[in-house]
Amino acid sequence: MRIMKINMKNALYCIGFLVAGMVLSVLILKCVFLRSTDAALRFFDVASSVSQEQYDVLQKPKKTGQVLADTVQESSEAETPTTQPSVSADTPTDTYVTPEDVFEMEEEYLAAFAPLKTSGVIVEDDFSHAGATHYVGNAVIRNATETKNPDFAALLQQGPVLENAETDEPLVLVFHTHTSETYLLSDNGVFWEDYSTHTLQTQQNMIRIGRVLTERLRANGIGVIHDTRVYDTDYTTAYANSRQGIQQILEQYPSVEIVLDVHRDAFYYSDDSRGKPVCEINGKKAAQIMIISGAQEGDIVDFPNWETNLRFALALQDTAGVMYPGLMRPLFFCQRKYNMDVGKNSLLLEIGSDANSLDEALYAADLCAGVIAKVVENCK
Repeated sequence: MRIMKINMKNALYCIGFLVAGMVLSVLILKCVFLRSTDAALRFFDVASSVSQEQYDVLQKPKKTGQVLADTVQESSEAETPTTQPSVSADTPTDTYVTPEDVFEMEEEYLAAFAPLKTSGVIVEDDFSHAGATHYVGNAVIRNATETKNPDFAALLQQGPVLENAETDEPLVLVFHTHTSETYLLSDNGVFWEDYSTHTLQTQQNMIRIGRVLTERLRANGIGVIHDTRVYDTDYTTAYANSRQGIQQILEQYPSVEIVLDVHRDAFYYSDDSRGKPVCEINGKKAAQIMIISGAQEGDIVDFPNWETNLRFALALQDTAGVMYPGLMRPLFFCQRKYNMDVGKNSLLLEIGSDANSLDEALYAADLCAGVIAKVVENCK
């Protein structure tokens, strides 16, 4: 009887150990599964970031202080055009407040790059008179053409050709041939070569800049279409692709009279020195803006509307000189087309450079929208 009790007791111990072992095995398997799943997820994230890095490396421009020529298409809906309740163009447009996510991105950027050795320094410059050839009213102009010498004063006096300034339909089209262009995420005076100033993240690239322009214009009662399609997945064909996209929009919305291709510039003084066009408006840094207005000259043909584009550009330049002195670089009148032949008020805007901070560029876009709204208001 005693032996049976001992054997029964041993059997219970064995069963207990067996159950405990099974539970432990299940826990171990679960941990392994979770770890492998987490690893798989982390691998997926790394793979995604590598894809972005490959894109960044391939698309990185070899700019050396001159305006870039541009380039394509990816399917993405243009933002629905709407007209917000009318607000006077005299409404202050310099009430910009840095978005919270811009601070968050700066913290992440510095956390990732600050421990690394810097690649060079950012040189802040005032480009508001750089290369200027003409001064008319409050407009500073750089005439880089070889044969054109228009009467800038007369063209400024004539004003823009805007027939639909009072329309409730879309008046402005904003798009980005070089959609992936972006900025630094901190105004700390240095840069890191490993940080690419091209990205597909819409919170950091030209789409973000275009949204600020769009929202501010709509707040002033101006109907805007913002084309958010990516046109530079192939940098060499971006202009051809953006041309196709904007022509489709213009056919759909014949009321559009102002067409703005919004970019950012770049100034590489040396391998370890980059230029940053910047000014101070109301105590806050803003990226300086350059308007490009092309001319039919030399190899540039089939550009009959270049003079009406120039009239609009002069109005913007002059108005900005009154509202926000120092915001504009000289109006660049040059032997270029850049799809500016699609309409009679078609311009290319360079907002800052790749050495400006995102915050500076967003502020500049906000101010620029105020200038455009004022010019439209003056045409009513």
